[in-house]
Amino acid sequence: MIDTIRISHILPFHPESEMDESVFTRTRGSFGRRSYIYNSDEGVHFTWSELPFSDKARLSVEASLPKFLFGNNIDELNAETTETALQRLGEYVGDVTGVEFETSSAVVNRADFCRNFQLGDETKVRDWNNAVRDRFIPRFDTKPYNWNAVYFSSSAKTNPRQICCYSKLDDIRREMQI
Repeated sequence: MIDTIRISHILPFHPESEMDESVFTRTRGSFGRRSYIYNSDEGVHFTWSELPFSDKARLSVEASLPKFLFGNNIDELNAETTETALQRLGEYVGDVTGVEFETSSAVVNRADFCRNFQLGDETKVRDWNNAVRDRFIPRFDTKPYNWNAVYFSSSAKTNPRQICCYSKLDDIRREMQI
């Protein structure tokens, strides 16, 4: 299933007077270009960056589609719910920015895919992660993170990849501060 995506559109840059300072925070973009960011309560991250030698800007939007649609990333998306999440994300971006944001024609800059495996209780998750930690995947570096997560990262300069194995229950507890 698709989890986190980053999509973008090239759009006319809002005049500074139209940027809602209560929503967007101005940052210094690369080479002094104007850039605005906003992290919404819904978990959507916006970056609106001025393009060089142009009156246009790139509006990038990053979000976990299951978290945006369901409020968590335990429930997995299917084709129908993915389409619904993308449509609602486009509407939400339009509401926040005041510009039309068609997700169906946006450039995909990043897409994370995931799969949930029901292992049962927490000791099985730890045992599974300990077993995975000792495995070797060609062209990947293994990076254990505490006892509950293992990252496999490719060292490729182009098209890098990462595989992460972790406990969703621990992730939710951390978010809810339980």
